[in-house]
Amino acid sequence: MNRLQLALSSVLILIVAVPAAGQSNNDLRRENERLRTEVRELQSELNAARARIAELERDLERAAAAPSRAARPGLADEVDDAATMGDPADGPEHHPGLLLLRLQEEYAEAMGDHAPGAHDSRERDRYHRALSRWYFEVNRRRHHVIWPVRVLQHQPATRAGKTFRLQVVQHDDPEVVYGDPFEVVMSRSTAHRFMRMQERDPDDRPRIYVLRANLSPTLLFNEDRYEPGPFDNPRFVGLFTEFDFALDIRAFLPREEAERLLREKRKRRESGDDTRSDEDDETDEEEEEEENADR
Repeated sequence: MNRLQLALSSVLILIVAVPAAGQSNNDLRRENERLRTEVRELQSELNAARARIAELERDLERAAAAPSRAARPGLADEVDDAATMGDPADGPEHHPGLLLLRLQEEYAEAMGDHAPGAHDSRERDRYHRALSRWYFEVNRRRHHVIWPVRVLQHQPATRAGKTFRLQVVQHDDPEVVYGDPFEVVMSRSTAHRFMRMQERDPDDRPRIYVLRANLSPTLLFNEDRYEPGPFDNPRFVGLFTEFDFALDIRAFLPREEAERLLREKRKRRESGDDTRSDEDDETDEEEEEEENADR
């Protein structure tokens, strides 16, 4: 910024300087107009630089104001600092980290032959249309997911339910995590059951829960998004494209209880018992996913 201010000051000095001897009025007018144009361009660069600095300062202020782990309200079971980020391919199907990687690969394939072009150009219009077609296809998808999770944080219940901050983990090791933490709103009845379990002795509280839900991926258009940025939130998929998702919660149970229900379900089927619960109405594909999550 100091360079821009110095250049701007130099140009202003030239404008007001006494014209050299023999210089015609036309030459002087042309020179003054050129210098004024240069001043406007430098002023525009200076304003843009100031705006960018102000934006970065706001980002730093927000980061500094974010509560630390020790200060977060409703903290239930924070993942340890020593937690290991697992290989996305080893985690449960469609977990957020793996889903993001697959969408990034799809983006490269879908948009690789399209140039973004300049703003308001025909190339940019074609790029937008290609993005819209891909968004439409992706945003229609629905995935049945079964994730082992840990509860990192929970907020006081409201009429809408209770907000939980969850982390997908390895089914037999809660210190191995997959993807970013995420927030969901649970029903008041689910929240009540969870709080009852939190009243147990610490050694008896469940550490891993099983979340069963229907996931809807959401691609969002942001023409100001060119790169992940320092905070990468929402997650960056590719040029102009951000990633989010929604969950329709079907069940949220301690892992031991989820495993017990699954064993009872298998036992009923093996014995030829035709009595079916709501859980039994899931498709064969979903049952196979449950078995994979249980292993």
